[in-house]
Order: sequence, then C-alpha cells, then structure tokens
Amino acid sequence: MTHVLVVGSGIAGLYTALELRRQSDVHVTVLAKGTLAESNTWYAQGGIAAVLSTSTHGLSAAAVPDVDSVDQHVADTLAAGAGLCDEAAVRLLCSEAAPAIGRLADLGASFDRAPDGNLAVGREAAHAASRILHIGGDATGAGIAAPLIRAARQDPGITLREH
Repeated sequence: MTHVLVVGSGIAGLYTALELRRQSDVHVTVLAKGTLAESNTWYAQGGIAAVLSTSTHGLSAAAVPDVDSVDQHVADTLAAGAGLCDEAAVRLLCSEAAPAIGRLADLGASFDRAPDGNLAVGREAAHAASRILHIGGDATGAGIAAPLIRAARQDPGITLREH
C-alpha cells in the first residue's frame, strides 16, 4: 500500500488527505505543528470565492443581479494579482472552486444562507460579481476547518500527528 505524507493541517493539507483517501487506496499521515485547530485556516475570517450553479452538488447562490462566469472570476483574480499570478494555476483554481465548495458542504461545512434558503454570496475586494461565501459571518476558516478535522479523525486510513 502507498503511504503519503502531508505536511500541514490547514484546509489545504486536510482537504488533500481526504481527497487522496476518497480517490485512491492509500494511507495518509498528516503532520501538524500544533493541534489541528491551531492553523491559519482556523483563524481565517475572510470568505471563499466560487462561481456557483445548481449543477454544483445541488448548491446555488441566492438570486443576485450579477452575471458571472469562471472566465470572469479568472479575469478578476488575474487583475487583482497585478501580473504576479500564474494564469494556468488561477484558471484551475477558479474552475474547480464550485466543486470544492460542494465537497466542503458534503463534509459538513455550513455556508451562510440567504432568506430564500440558497447560499448567501457577496461581492468583495476585486471581485466584479457576488461570489464570496462565508460561514458564521467572519468565522469561515473555523467553519471549514472543523468538518475537515472531524472527517479526517473518522477516516481509519488517515493518521493525524499533532505537535
């Protein structure tokens, strides 16, 4: 059996560990510098951006007047990056954002909802459309980290090494 070592227990490390387990027969060990909740992810207060549609895990955003697309998300991200972004990486990030949001929701992330029951989205920073999601207002990091930690702790194929 293949054994994979993931260094870091923030959203990237835990999500990677869970996806490796979901997609292949591997054992994963995650190394954390402290406790799993002591990560930059846990304390992140900002939102997370994605262009959502009803075809994404049944998720849809509340009705907003914006017309949005992955191409527009890419353009906004490249403009905000002031020439420092790798366009291929940005395109991959933006095109995979909605499925990743769906997977986070499947794992238990409770994104804020609008009165109509759809996901609440807002417009922030350099985004030209309303595509920013939050959890608990400004507790997005903890709201994403907690279900990832729970899922990783429940997976017998993931070893978590804290401290």
